[in-house]
Amino acid sequence: MKKLQAFSGRGRKGEKEPVLNPGSRAHIDHGPFWICIAFFLAFIIAALIDIDSVGAGLNAALQWVSMVFGPFFSLLVFANVLLIGYLVISRYGSVRLGGDKPEMGFATWVSVMFCSAIAAGAVFFGPGEPLTHFSDVPPLYSQSVEARSGGAAVVAMQYSFLHWGISAWAIYGTFAIAIMVAAYHRGLPLRPSSGFYLLLGEKRVRGWWGKVIDIISVLAVVGGVMSSIGLLVIQLSYMLNVQYGVPNNMVVQFSILAFCVGVFMLSVVLGVERGIARLSRINVGLALVLGIALLIVGPTMFILNITVEGFGGYIQDFTKMSLFTDSVDQSGWLSFWTEYYWAWWLGWGPVVGLFLARISRGRTVRQILLGAVSTSSIALALWFGILGGTGMSVDISSGGAITKTLDADGMESALLSILNELPLSEILIPGFLVVLLLFLITTADSITLSAAIVSTGVENPPNSIRIIWGLVIGGTAAVLLQVGGVSTFQAAAIVTAPPIAFLLAGAMWSVPKQLNQVRQLQAPDHNQPTHRDADSGNNSSTHDDPLRLVSSRAEK
Repeated sequence: MKKLQAFSGRGRKGEKEPVLNPGSRAHIDHGPFWICIAFFLAFIIAALIDIDSVGAGLNAALQWVSMVFGPFFSLLVFANVLLIGYLVISRYGSVRLGGDKPEMGFATWVSVMFCSAIAAGAVFFGPGEPLTHFSDVPPLYSQSVEARSGGAAVVAMQYSFLHWGISAWAIYGTFAIAIMVAAYHRGLPLRPSSGFYLLLGEKRVRGWWGKVIDIISVLAVVGGVMSSIGLLVIQLSYMLNVQYGVPNNMVVQFSILAFCVGVFMLSVVLGVERGIARLSRINVGLALVLGIALLIVGPTMFILNITVEGFGGYIQDFTKMSLFTDSVDQSGWLSFWTEYYWAWWLGWGPVVGLFLARISRGRTVRQILLGAVSTSSIALALWFGILGGTGMSVDISSGGAITKTLDADGMESALLSILNELPLSEILIPGFLVVLLLFLITTADSITLSAAIVSTGVENPPNSIRIIWGLVIGGTAAVLLQVGGVSTFQAAAIVTAPPIAFLLAGAMWSVPKQLNQVRQLQAPDHNQPTHRDADSGNNSSTHDDPLRLVSSRAEK
């Protein structure tokens, strides 16, 4: 039996900080695991008994969350962006987490990260959201900008960039840093709760406080990924129906879902490199090819101009847009857009942060945050610029045909309506159908793996746990399909956001202090420490001695 001796947070001069493996043997934490499974089984049973009441309850919860917590979400998300900016430019940016060398190349890392989070939803909302804001100007600008005008097109891009840009990715970055320090530099399990050891103390993190955090995190992210899965299944079914005459009914939607569940379960069983990373590279490569093709065959100059102008407006009005609460008119617009997105991204935060921590070992804080925040935000800005810009240009030239279809058939109709107005649509449409499938699969497999990691606390959980989580996610998504409607999936995504918001606030407080501990270890000129005698019988808690990074622990 090999012992890791007590290690002081200051370390000896020249002494290399130990980088820890959060565990190689899976140990199922039966409390959180079975509570989560029981919750989703109860949800499925309740829907089978009274599906109408379940749908009504979810939509009522959506309204309540937005009304009570909306302004808090806006302020918190904005403050977190400021924190991320500070970490990038501060001395903490050079702190390296989890080892001396990254486990995967930059292109693969970005692809896996991009496909693991909100990119799947961007395929659904990419063409439809800008068109919606173009024809119905958001209330912040509705008094000064006319609908379907040039100004409305710029505002449409600004809000798309706000909802899908740095604000969302900054949430994942904060949680990822907190978890990485706890798991790789303190030896705690690879779970969301571990990131709060400074706030709660290690004893509470390992106890029921930690279990509650992990349960809430898993419930929230499964609700979020079910939303993405459901929206893409609805979009795929619609496109197959309109373009190829396949019936748009529950049988077809369940068949699409079953196929995707089978593929993403295979991917997650194969693991990160052989399954998830490989599919992510294919997915990003195909999306890049289709984006370039759309830029070439579409209104190229309009796309470039509206993307640049919209991005400039986004930067200029970022603070005003982020903190707008519609306090005078109370139109309800925010609950279906900005506040809905903040709640959605918050729900994904802890577990996507955990997945980002899992794939980012060996990178500096600056690399992680710039990679997660900047690279992904720029990629999504280009995606929305190409799809949204093409959609608005086609809508203007067709006299509003695209927005009329959007109003009649819903958000899922936007992509196909745009593609059918372009040259080479017979090639573009099948290509986008494949991309839709791949985004659905790569998002679901990463979240399934993350849920399995939370259940075991190790980087490589057993396949049985991965399969159970895959079946739970697929089964619950099937129930929401039966409940029906885009609004139902939106409600399911955000009802668990309020407790996650408080967790983000705690992580924001903890992360600079955590990084300061690791930085002291990595500084080349730190002083000789005053060691406590490991055998002196001192039982002071880790909470009281936060610079003691590793307790004496046995590891086989």
